[in-house]
Amino acid sequence: MSTNELINVLEDTATLLQKTQVNIKKCAKTRLTKGYVEARIKCIEEYWTTFRDTHQHLVKITSKEQKQKLNYFINEDFYTYEDLYLVLLADLQDLLSTINFTKLQPVERSEYVKSNKLCFNCLAPGHSAYQCKLRMNCRICSRRHHTLLHRSKDSASSVQSEDSKQPKAIQHGVEEKEEIVNTTIASHHSAKQSTSLALLATATVSARNEHNHTVVLRALIDQGSQASFISEKATQLLKLSRHTARGSIIGVGSTRTNVDHVVQLRIGSRWNPSFEINIQAYVMSKQLTTKIPSTAVPVTHWPHLEGLNLADPDYHKPGPIDLLLGVKEYAQLVQQQLIKGPPGSPCAQKTNLGWILFGEINTSLQEDSFLMDLEEGLTSQFKEFANLRELIQVITYCRRFLNFKRSLENTDKDFTTKELEKSLMKCIELDSDCIEVLTPGHFLIGEAPIVVPSPDYKDAKMHSLSRWQYTQKLLGDFWRRWQQEYLTRLQQRPIWLKKSEEFKVGDVVLIKTDGLPPGKFSLGRVVDKHPGEDGITRVYSIKSGNSTVKRCCSKLCPLPIATE
Repeated sequence: MSTNELINVLEDTATLLQKTQVNIKKCAKTRLTKGYVEARIKCIEEYWTTFRDTHQHLVKITSKEQKQKLNYFINEDFYTYEDLYLVLLADLQDLLSTINFTKLQPVERSEYVKSNKLCFNCLAPGHSAYQCKLRMNCRICSRRHHTLLHRSKDSASSVQSEDSKQPKAIQHGVEEKEEIVNTTIASHHSAKQSTSLALLATATVSARNEHNHTVVLRALIDQGSQASFISEKATQLLKLSRHTARGSIIGVGSTRTNVDHVVQLRIGSRWNPSFEINIQAYVMSKQLTTKIPSTAVPVTHWPHLEGLNLADPDYHKPGPIDLLLGVKEYAQLVQQQLIKGPPGSPCAQKTNLGWILFGEINTSLQEDSFLMDLEEGLTSQFKEFANLRELIQVITYCRRFLNFKRSLENTDKDFTTKELEKSLMKCIELDSDCIEVLTPGHFLIGEAPIVVPSPDYKDAKMHSLSRWQYTQKLLGDFWRRWQQEYLTRLQQRPIWLKKSEEFKVGDVVLIKTDGLPPGKFSLGRVVDKHPGEDGITRVYSIKSGNSTVKRCCSKLCPLPIATE
């Protein structure tokens, strides 16, 4: 690959890293799941591997002279995006550890906090709960610990016994509340017994994109579907090229789901490496299905399934579905052999992906319980809702104030009101040639019209500038555009169409000086003309201050003076 192609690959990969960072910041942390965070970590690791390998290849084929000309090496973009990758990876790992922490029991959380030497109040390292400056306590018992570490003494033993008897119980309650209400008004309980489970045909396939990047996916084979579908997660893992395809999918009960993109990929078999087919799948932004099977299936010894190469060895474990194969793909996969077992056992169908299992399975008696309760004190809780909203607004204002305070503390120098009042006071010296004198410019712009040129921040990186330097960069960009776009219009550009007027003796002009903004150009007056051999004057003598200089017409800008 050429140098330009490698740089394009680096720019595309860096853009993917930046988009990943923006998407994670936009998504609420409470909605992030463990699977999503793990998929994001895997994606950015693949992005960084591609970026690093391409960078090493670019370094090998680029000479020292080319490195001095390419902005990629001049700006040290590799180290910039390396910092971005490390920060993004650390943030995702922190989110993953937080998600794992919330799934633990209160006792396990306390042990985790002790082993990692974290604060029991804010869960931050480096200090204890006694030294913690965060003025917040447990929302349940108002003690000096985090709400996630709260343990109920009365219900700890009873909850454990109930969980052992009813493993499938689903209970809805509010964990974070200001009042603890113990009086129960009503309770409803319903149970559903089921002795069979429908097993759907699933298979594990090797999916490959156009660049031979392979990912193992779990597919559902559905001969009742007219098209194939792929999840958004699998599309991003495979880095598939998307094509616009507007349409809607109609399901059971006339439910509609819109699709916007379609992709092309190839799938292969785990048992037959030579088998591979092309499929066209629509990208689903929502979840394809729930976990299949819905509950874990006890592994039973079925004689008619012995020695078969199963397409999905983990058919008995609940798992997500990333690919749904329709009737067209089913026709290409299915073979003639079909094995039927005794009632209550699955059927086995031979396909090019292996043997798929489907049918009704007899399971042990299972009870699904749903518990609902209604407690007193709801009216008082709703009354506190308005106060809670005001409290959230106050917390937001406090955060803004603290962020502003930190930005002021990060400035180079503190200042007071007296110093601001004295900022316009200058010493007046008797020497008339001294530059630092009190002028009207001090009261208008805060400085003298003739000052030492300020540093040029044109090519400086934005994240390396302070607030004052960033303001000066914006000011320099404004004057640079004023010089290039407006000031040049004062000169007559189409000199080949008509003859431009020459400066007259006595005209007031601005003398353009390289390295200075337009506001610092010297003011002068034309005192003499120096025509060339063709009679056209291109050089003039300009008097500026106490000196007279010669300048060409391209370095002079006439000032539009209104005349009556």
